[in-house]
Amino acid sequence: DNYEQWRQASESDSGPDPVQLLARPGFEVERVRSAADHEGSWVSMEFDPQGRLTIAREDKGLLRMTLARDGRSVTEVQTINDTLAECRGLVYADGSLYAQANNAKGMYRLDDRDGDGRFEASTLLREFPGGVGHGRNDLAFGPDDAIYAIFGDSVELPKDDVIDLTSPFREARRGQPTTEGHVLRYSPQSSKWHLLCSGLRNPFGIDFNDDGEAFTYDADAEFDMGSPWYRPTRLVHVVPGGDYGWRGRTKSWPPYDADHADFTLPAGDIGKGSPTAVKSGADSAFPAHYRHAMFALDWAYGRILACHLVPRGAGYVFRAETFLKGRPLN
Repeated sequence: DNYEQWRQASESDSGPDPVQLLARPGFEVERVRSAADHEGSWVSMEFDPQGRLTIAREDKGLLRMTLARDGRSVTEVQTINDTLAECRGLVYADGSLYAQANNAKGMYRLDDRDGDGRFEASTLLREFPGGVGHGRNDLAFGPDDAIYAIFGDSVELPKDDVIDLTSPFREARRGQPTTEGHVLRYSPQSSKWHLLCSGLRNPFGIDFNDDGEAFTYDADAEFDMGSPWYRPTRLVHVVPGGDYGWRGRTKSWPPYDADHADFTLPAGDIGKGSPTAVKSGADSAFPAHYRHAMFALDWAYGRILACHLVPRGAGYVFRAETFLKGRPLN
């Protein structure tokens, strides 16, 4: 296995045949639908309150897919937005759809005001300046009824109109420019923003486990492989005020550095990979063993890891197993 197996997916006319996917014993894989030629690449999805799938296209726009009663096929596809560019995060809350549009560089609230099923009303809640590579990534709805947004290190840290929960001794708090991923909390009720934590590289996904604790799967720095300061991909317990040590290519805290009071250790390292989605098993119909797990998607090796969490002090450790693997699954 290597970083190049994604090329098998780019040359395919449809999603992989389920026989190409290796699942844990007792699980079966079915293909519900592949993207049509005119639908582009898909980068995120979410279920709406009616149980329909909302899927974001990588270029721009949102699709709505109505599933058959047994969930094994799609009966109808609609375009419900054709303007927002690369929505990497989607969340339904308070009758609205919240979208984290990476190439549009902002978070938007979408509303269907005339009842025609399309989101004709689009409100920019906040603009996020910076690059679009390690950019504006996933959204998650927290147990506190707030929306959590996660960002890679291409996006500038917010300075204005935000309540910063990180240490006042951090370089960014003292006016020094830094390059680091971070997590924001947005309350739809109060419209307040909190900077929850920082020091991440390129975390794509975020979700809450059955204890109500947030987790993400953060990236390594492939150009550091072989060096003493290499930081593998890791599952991170997202905590208020945490600093995970990433500062760009040459200023990151090494994994053995304990000289910073706010240095937050990961729940554990996974190794080489390319982190994308994170999803809790809490709301699944899986066996109990998996409902307590966090699932992490490694794009590079085409696998989904089930991370079985065990409380340790105020945090967690975990044991990871390969839950699903494909050639390719990318």
